[in-house]
Amino acid sequence: MQGYKRRRATGRRVRIAGSVAMALVLATALACVNGCSIVADLATPDHSRTIVIPGTNALTTESSTATASAGPSDDGDTASGQWDDYSYGHVVSVAPRADAQRYHRAAKSPDAPLTTTSGFHFSSPDRGVQCSTGANGTGTLTCLSPHVKAAQRAPQGTPTTCKWNSEMVTLGPGAASAGACADLYPVLTRSAILPFGQTLAVGRFKCLNSVEGMYCLQSSGSGFAITKSGFREIDAHDRAPRSIRGPAPDEDRGRNNPSRPTP
Repeated sequence: MQGYKRRRATGRRVRIAGSVAMALVLATALACVNGCSIVADLATPDHSRTIVIPGTNALTTESSTATASAGPSDDGDTASGQWDDYSYGHVVSVAPRADAQRYHRAAKSPDAPLTTTSGFHFSSPDRGVQCSTGANGTGTLTCLSPHVKAAQRAPQGTPTTCKWNSEMVTLGPGAASAGACADLYPVLTRSAILPFGQTLAVGRFKCLNSVEGMYCLQSSGSGFAITKSGFREIDAHDRAPRSIRGPAPDEDRGRNNPSRPTP
């Protein structure tokens, strides 16, 4: 009888040990389900939380998009005193920034569906100015507007295959130029609106949309303006129109009475 009791007690201890082992296995499995998924999530890169600041000498692409803030820019232009307070460079740089990620979608034609591209595409509210960067794979900003009136014929030496458009403006590594081959520098349509008073900065380009018109510069300082008066080349060091910057101290004094503001 004593041997029987010992065997019975031993069997009970074996069953208890087995139950404990099973419980440990289940707990480990549950911990792995929760813990492993968290580790996997952390190990998987989340590009939506990654902010990459674009360089100043290369066109920003889809893989290196800058998330621009809605506040004034802080890219060193004004901090270094590079521009006069009333210059194009200063006015364009200190304007509130538009979110660059909103400007990747556009259509190849008015009837075509919207697609997401690696370039950037934006328009004035009335669609009077429409612009694209990188639509042809090059680091060129191209804008289309009926206010641009370049030569009706392509310059001598232009390839015969060129589909010349006198309402286009291009801004490449050099200066801005009116008139371009539409087949070489396509401008996509139905792009997102760039609000008045905001600057869109992508790659080496910055464009300020104003009620007065569109003002675009590149990092070298050259650029252009498209207004109702037409197209003109501008430079970042040039004094911007008073309508987009406010009065300068030397403009607020009357001729006969320096202390009296001009009405």
